Amino acid sequence: MTSPYALHSLTGMAIIPSIAVLATVVAAVSRAPGRLIGLTALPAGLVILQMLVLMLGGHDNDHTTPAGLSILGLHALNGLAILGVSGLILRRAGLLARQQRRGSSGSPQASGSGNAITETRRFRTPRRTKPTPS
Repeated sequence: MTSPYALHSLTGMAIIPSIAVLATVVAAVSRAPGRLIGLTALPAGLVILQMLVLMLGGHDNDHTTPAGLSILGLHALNGLAILGVSGLILRRAGLLARQQRRGSSGSPQASGSGNAITETRRFRTPRRTKPTPS
């Protein structure tokens, strides 16, 4: 008989880490800024933390203590952290892609700052203001 959490375990221990490692390799090969590459590797590290939380909380034991249950509560918070970091990666990668598509000469590789958000804000066109009456 299979566990009711078999799909959850497969997603958390195989699919998410595989996608995180693949995304990190793609970011490195595509010469993304260093901070974005590091941020892309972060979900894989958080998955390792998930496994540690499960081991420390006594997930496989039939009898857990209140302390073990409180440690297991960190499993949900860490899952939300993985989700949040993944969304941040998606946003920063989108900003970097838009910036490179525009063909701006001040790409993050050229300027060396490595922060796609700062670089995108630096090259935005100024807002139009209403002319002042003379």
